Amino acid sequence: MMNNNVLIISCSLLHNYIHTEMFVKSMHTMLTGEIKNVDIRDVHCFDISSFSHYDTVLFIYELSMGTLPSVAITLLKQLETVLKHADIYCIAATDLYEPEACEISCRQLERWAQLNHLNYMGSLMIGSLYLQNYLSIRMVTKAYLKRLSKAIKENSQISLQTTCFSMKQFMKLGNIYWKKEIKKKQKELFKKMKNQ
Repeated sequence: MMNNNVLIISCSLLHNYIHTEMFVKSMHTMLTGEIKNVDIRDVHCFDISSFSHYDTVLFIYELSMGTLPSVAITLLKQLETVLKHADIYCIAATDLYEPEACEISCRQLERWAQLNHLNYMGSLMIGSLYLQNYLSIRMVTKAYLKRLSKAIKENSQISLQTTCFSMKQFMKLGNIYWKKEIKKKQKELFKKMKNQ
């Protein structure tokens, strides 16, 4: 059975949206064309009454304190009043190396779906989120996103996880990332002190 209406909900906290935005845009691009209607909504301004118009819902979020972000939990509680039959997928991302850290949040979403008589179809768990700006890692993640989009198009169950190639690479790229962030903050602080 082909999906006619797919909803992509970005459920990250406002300050974390920049890290998951690439997944939202990639999934929208991959699903558009073969599916009649693919909409993107942000959890912070989502009209819950429109939820019942979708056959498939994809939740995308970055872990918050090791679990679903509070805005996602609030949305799930609100959606309980307007639910209809839908297939539920998720992309859960963490800055930790191990994508398994996302497992608890995926189980929470699965349990919520079961309690509300929805079909939980699976997840993509992504580790090393902050290193996704590196081309070699982003290309690997994109291959996993394609597999997830194929599963959504075919209404099939899926369970995927990806991270950096190795712990050594994670540590090396992580150190480079944090050195850049520290330099950026030092420049900002220096400018601020200079202007005073």
